[in-house]
Amino acid sequence: MHIVHVMASSQMGGGAKYLELLLPELSKRSLKITAITSPGGVLSERLRALGIGVRTPVDMMAYRFNPMVSWKLSQLFKVLKPDLIHFHGTRAAFQGTMLALPCPAIYTAHGAATLPIQSPLRRMLMGLVERKNLRSVRLFSGVSIRDVEAVTGNPAGGIYIPNPVDPRFFATDWRGFAEPLKERKPLVLGTVARLVPQKGLETLLKAAALLSLERPVEVRIVGDGPLRQSLERQAEQAGLTCQFFGALSDPLPVLKAFDICVIPSRWEGQPLSLLEALAAGIPVVTSDCPGLRETAEELDLKHTFTVDDASALHACLRRVVEEASTEVSNECLRLVERMRERLPSHNAERWESIYKSLVA
Repeated sequence: MHIVHVMASSQMGGGAKYLELLLPELSKRSLKITAITSPGGVLSERLRALGIGVRTPVDMMAYRFNPMVSWKLSQLFKVLKPDLIHFHGTRAAFQGTMLALPCPAIYTAHGAATLPIQSPLRRMLMGLVERKNLRSVRLFSGVSIRDVEAVTGNPAGGIYIPNPVDPRFFATDWRGFAEPLKERKPLVLGTVARLVPQKGLETLLKAAALLSLERPVEVRIVGDGPLRQSLERQAEQAGLTCQFFGALSDPLPVLKAFDICVIPSRWEGQPLSLLEALAAGIPVVTSDCPGLRETAEELDLKHTFTVDDASALHACLRRVVEEASTEVSNECLRLVERMRERLPSHNAERWESIYKSLVA
């Protein structure tokens, strides 16, 4: 069975990481896998290094809509002769389904939960695009229940298949917290995120400044973006010890040194950084924005705070620090085991079953 996966952007992000984890596992299951993406990014290089066939016929990110992009994708589909096409992301599905498809198709949304925060006009236009995408495919899926609801208007309007978790992040030789968090000096607060308004990192810095009045604190931020200079100024003005590592191809070494991982987002789907921190056995504190609230309820996460409320985050961090070491350790170990349910091999097994049911 030949499955073609289409991702518009070849730059690294949540959707690209999803393919990097999933496609090699699918190829182990006697499935022929081909990826189509835009030229110039690192995704194509990484997939080729993993033994995945990659085609980069056209830059799907250059225009929101260009008939030539759809025509070139259509011609490539005819050459590849897939049994099924799996689109990832709104743009890939929109451009790839403008012309008739040669086989059944699936559309997976990665982060459609951001739709409610857009302007009314943009939300209306995106709604039209998503409805067009849904009419063009056999099956819709989201990496969060909120993705499914945001696109279809109904939590039961598609299927929910969670993001896979990179096996490298899983805690090994588990020994728990021999040194209680309240004795860590400094206490390292960290996050992995793009430096954009969505991620709410100003709230993290404000809460860290409050906590630093009580105990030594260090903040470590992995990621880059347009807000970097303003965040650096905020940290400096608050007198915080804060390291900005920029965008790292492998955040694992830095993440493993976090005492607490903070996800202060204003909106989310289901961020990989959250799942990776849980897999690594790191205590996690998240905002209660809708996407994160859903994940917190699914996994029974204990520590959440109100979006943009630095005082609430400060209080939440204090509670985590004051918990008994055994309590923190047991909770982290429980969540490590929950993350094992999301290994890429499990994800691939479910997708293989879906592919076979659609092609049969």
